[in-house]
This record gives sequence, C-alpha cells and structure tokens, in this order.
Amino acid sequence: MLQIAIFHSDRFTTPELAPLREQLASLGKVSYFPFLAETPEKLKQYAAGADCIVMDDVALTEDHLPDFPKLKLISLLGTGFDTIDREAMRRHGITVCNTPNYGTENVAQHTVALLFALAHRIGEQYHLIQSQGWPAVRAGIIEQFPIQEIQGKTFGFLSYGLIARRVQEMLSGFQLRFIASSSRSATDLEEHGVEKVDLETLFANSDILSIHSRSSPANHQIVSAKLLALMKPTSLLINTARGNLIDEQALATALANHQLTGAALDVLSPEPPQPECPLLKAPNCILTPHIAWNSLPACERLAHESYQNIKAFLEGSPQNVVN
Repeated sequence: MLQIAIFHSDRFTTPELAPLREQLASLGKVSYFPFLAETPEKLKQYAAGADCIVMDDVALTEDHLPDFPKLKLISLLGTGFDTIDREAMRRHGITVCNTPNYGTENVAQHTVALLFALAHRIGEQYHLIQSQGWPAVRAGIIEQFPIQEIQGKTFGFLSYGLIARRVQEMLSGFQLRFIASSSRSATDLEEHGVEKVDLETLFANSDILSIHSRSSPANHQIVSAKLLALMKPTSLLINTARGNLIDEQALATALANHQLTGAALDVLSPEPPQPECPLLKAPNCILTPHIAWNSLPACERLAHESYQNIKAFLEGSPQNVVN
C-alpha cells in the first residue's frame, strides 16, 4: 500500500477537511505529523519508508536519498523549491511538485496591507499611543508622521507573476503607473498595463517597489547596496517573496541613511532570524513572521492542491512539477 507522510499536517486536520482526509485515505496509508520536517534527518526519522512526502521545502540532496528508498513523489507545501536539489530528485526518478495557487490572494492582500502600514506609519503611531497616551503624542504624530499618499505614484514590481498581477488589480483605483523588471516580454507586460524596465530603472523610478521573485542562485541578494542607492528618499520597499533576495545589512544601512523612507518585509534570511539580524532594529522597518499566506481558506486550498498533486501523480499525469 502507498505510504503517504504529511508534515505540518494541522492544515489537513480541521473539521471542514474531513472529506478530504477520506479522499487521501483512499489513495494509501496516510501518516499525519503536525510539525515541520525542518531537516533531512528529521524527515528520515518519521518518513524513511514513505512513497510520497508532503512537506515544506527541506534541504534535501542526492546524499540523503539512500535514506528514502521508496520515495517517488515530493509535494511541497507552498510555491518555493529553492533549497531542494530538484535535479538530483529527477535523476533518481523522484517527482517534485509545488502548490503554486493556494496563496495568491493572501500574499497579494498582505502586500497591500504592508504598503498602507508603511504609508500611514500605523505601527509607530500605535506604539507611541500605547506607551505615552493619546493626548501626549497626538501633536507630535501630526508633525512626525504625515500620511504618504500613493495616488498617481509609480509602483514597481521585481518580477511579475500571479501575485504581482493580483496586487495590481487590488490597487487599480489609485491611478498608479506600473513598471516591472521581469523575464516576461514587453508585449506581454504591456497587455497588463505594465511597462518593462531594467533593474536600475526599476529601483530609480519606483515610489513603491514590491518584490515577487523566486529565489535562485542567480538572484541571491539581488537587492544590493548599489541598487538601494538608486532609490528615491521617499520610496517604500516591500518583500513578500524570499528573504535571501535582499542584502539585509545593505537595506538596514540604507534605512538608517534615509536612502528610502521605509521597508516592510514578511520574509528574512535565515528564518527564524538570528539576534544580530540588522533589520530587527532598523528604523522605519516593519516585519511580519512569514505569515502572508496564513488564512483558513488558503490553508484549505493548500490541502486540496496537495491531494490533487498526489492523485494526478498516481494517475500518471503529474501536475505542478518543478523538476
């Protein structure tokens, strides 16, 4: 019987998903583990005999594969696949697929939420009121935290895919000019009302710059000191993609030197951040703990997509394959 191991399984065990669990049981013997399998060693401890593993993106390489002699399918709980050695999996006949569509709405919404939190300096005002009281701080707040209007500004995308497209739709009422540095053609972007630009132009012209790239060796810390130096001092930077796309020390320095007004990040590198992470104490920097995807509907979509990945694989037509 097919052995299926599901990690981070709290996403699968809500009462609403009882029918889905029955469907999974019809495919094989399912073991649910409520924790993350953060390392190959932990994965081996609980799933060495699995034919199919549903997991987050674990740093699994060719050297680890003898520990998983039956493994044929890895279904990733999310869109990212940057730590797993996909080529090694392919060489050994292991299909790797992701779940690319479950979080589009959430991540786009979180991006917009971070934008307005930055533009209105909401967090700083709240903490001042909590610590000093409304009467004592109101005059200073009026002076120090004027709202930054986004109407008519230039909104830049570092990469342009489904999430970026949804962000654009959510902001459609603000008469923004949209630009993007993207692998998509200029004609394709133009059809969506987006102007294709190079990286330097993107950083120099964006009033709001939102990062939506995948992580890869080619774009590691692509947001560098050199590019940050091109930004307007009034500009805002948002990252809901991957933490290692940003040189964190360079961003902290740029914020301290007022090279941009503020940054809001849902992702860091590594996660959890080390105590010395420069962005933990950087000025005008909002951090959320990698939760842009986190809604009950999204978690249910993730579970259903994972089931469909397994079912499609068993039927001989694997979907969402990334290797």
